[in-house]
Amino acid sequence: MKKSVMTLAAVFLVLSVFIFQGQGFSEETDEALAAKPVSTLIRETEATQDHRVKSRLIEALKKKTLQSPEDIKAVVDAVDSADLDLQEFAILHVMNARVMSAAGKLRGKVMSLPIGKVDVRSEKDEKAIMNKVLSAQALSAMKDKNALPIMIDKLSGLIGPTGYERELGASIVGYGADALPKVEKKLEELGRTNAHGRLEMLAVISNMNDKGAESDLRRLSESDDLDIRTAAVRGLRNIGVKTDITKIIKAIKDIEDNPKKRKDWEQHGDLTEELGFSGNTDAIPYLKQKIENELKKGSSGYSELVALARFGGQDIFQYILGIYQGKYPGAEKNSARKQNDIRHTVLSAFTKAHMQEAVPFLTELMEDKTADKELRLSAVTGLREITGDNAKYVRIYMQIERGQR
Repeated sequence: MKKSVMTLAAVFLVLSVFIFQGQGFSEETDEALAAKPVSTLIRETEATQDHRVKSRLIEALKKKTLQSPEDIKAVVDAVDSADLDLQEFAILHVMNARVMSAAGKLRGKVMSLPIGKVDVRSEKDEKAIMNKVLSAQALSAMKDKNALPIMIDKLSGLIGPTGYERELGASIVGYGADALPKVEKKLEELGRTNAHGRLEMLAVISNMNDKGAESDLRRLSESDDLDIRTAAVRGLRNIGVKTDITKIIKAIKDIEDNPKKRKDWEQHGDLTEELGFSGNTDAIPYLKQKIENELKKGSSGYSELVALARFGGQDIFQYILGIYQGKYPGAEKNSARKQNDIRHTVLSAFTKAHMQEAVPFLTELMEDKTADKELRLSAVTGLREITGDNAKYVRIYMQIERGQR
């Protein structure tokens, strides 16, 4: 009995010391933490299992400036820390301080990003992926030229949605004009071999926001490749370059107002679609008004829809989708057959304009077994044209046509 009491007393003594030490550590003043070297704070962060203590240590680290070679080395080493919160701090710190000696470690993280769908089973898995994406953002901010081809290879090599495409694409866009020649070369190499990777490369051109890229974007806007041409026009629009559309609109009006020129109606369609390549947002309200006038007459304004779709963006996609769904004045007066014709016209416009924003909707329609079969087939045609994945969508087209899907 006496021995048991002594044993219990010893256990309580150990626990008391442990608790006391833990409380003493966590109750260190901010001044005491601020006085510690960066390397010490990092070492203590990796050692503790107490989340509250770790949080305070990382907050103290965030307030530090890298003043010595020892500080820099400690933070660079922490980029590969097993503790993902500390790793995140280190990546952000080297990014903000432009610590180029960390670039090699950061490039390694970008190279390890998966190229397919990420199987995230826990917060830890998600954090690990996000730290790799953050590494790309850090390299972009640091303008590390050796990282740019790695990012382009990674993004163009994606074989399906991963959840981090937008961030990786934005990191490439961050290189500005320097990225465009490499992206263009990669698009030439890809051809139509990887539909998803091609779409992501085109998105980089569309999202370009460096005025120094104007000359390259103007050159690409004359490309024979419709997708590249459209993406370049969007890029020009992003940097504030507008094409004068008054002459195009005047030519359209001249054909409409002069009965003798009705034979030039095909040219009318070409001119209208050219507005979509102008990049001049002043054309958007004009096109919408033309579409609404056509809808009132029971028509659909195909050329106007194509031109509008070429401007891209979620707002325009939602506007055109509303027409597909019959959400416009006078839609209730249309017969079911007429509205179905308008739906087909909208799908054709998405297809001809290669509107990337329409891909999720087209995919959903393709898989909707309750939808009209012809509409589903039109959706497949659109996906084939927009993504360039002929083999996949020809197979699906045949399956739907035969009633096998």
